[in-house]
Amino acid sequence: MGASERRFNLAFAAAIGLTIAVAVALALVSALVLGLAISSRTHEIAKAAEELAAGNFGMRLAEGQSGDGFDHLRLQMNQMAERIASLVAELGAVSGALAHDLRSPVTRLSAAIDTALARVDEPGAVEALQAARADADGLRAMLETALEISRLEGGAVQDRRVQLDLAAVAADMVELYEPLAEQSGVTLALDLSPAWIMADRELISRALANAIDNALKYGGDAITVRTHAAEGEALLEVADNGPGIAPEDRPRVVERFVRLDNARTRPGGGLGLSMVNAVARLHRGRLELGEAHGGGLAVTLHLPA
Repeated sequence: MGASERRFNLAFAAAIGLTIAVAVALALVSALVLGLAISSRTHEIAKAAEELAAGNFGMRLAEGQSGDGFDHLRLQMNQMAERIASLVAELGAVSGALAHDLRSPVTRLSAAIDTALARVDEPGAVEALQAARADADGLRAMLETALEISRLEGGAVQDRRVQLDLAAVAADMVELYEPLAEQSGVTLALDLSPAWIMADRELISRALANAIDNALKYGGDAITVRTHAAEGEALLEVADNGPGIAPEDRPRVVERFVRLDNARTRPGGGLGLSMVNAVARLHRGRLELGEAHGGGLAVTLHLPA
């Protein structure tokens, strides 16, 4: 083999090696770019699905013009979101209208019972009428709460958000509930750290009141109210040492008028945690039901700071 032939073979081998190296590099770069593009589009769709799962039914994906499978998936998700939003709105409208229409008959019923109470003297009849009056008052309170939840979920409330410290709100509400807790033989404790948010103080107070009331009714003999700031959010927690709620039942108890079997012997309408959930969602937060230290229920509001 002559020197020129050897040089040709070496040059040819070098060219083949360079070609393979360039092809491999281009393939790696193409795969990386394609992977990033697919990852970006799938993350966008996954984020939209997360928003839907969190209850943001107004979420819509921007529709592309490429006509590929991702555009088809976007279109289907948007149609699904529109359908879910429509169904939720219809359900809220029906329950709100029903609660509104029932207020007048319940008010007339209460007035009729009051008239009857003023006209009877027999102790048994008075006791029965007083029990009926208490039931009518409870029903009216349930209807008012159902209407308030409908307004909260529909966003039909005035924006009264101010900068407030959850610790101060918690301290005020615990002071308000301490006499009732003492009367019920329940220890009401505080574990507070500053946690500032932009929120409606009245609605946050009502949500906390419902959570405390729920713990007083169904919890044990010790309740702890905690506040603290986390990364990007503020947490408000009401924990008790009662029997708690089984994990499979926790998603149900935040729905309207849902009462578990072990709670049906106690007063209530199954709206307390629904109200807490509605307030959390109005503030673009979320309600978490978990297990407290000691096995009770921990009701935690995660609110954006």
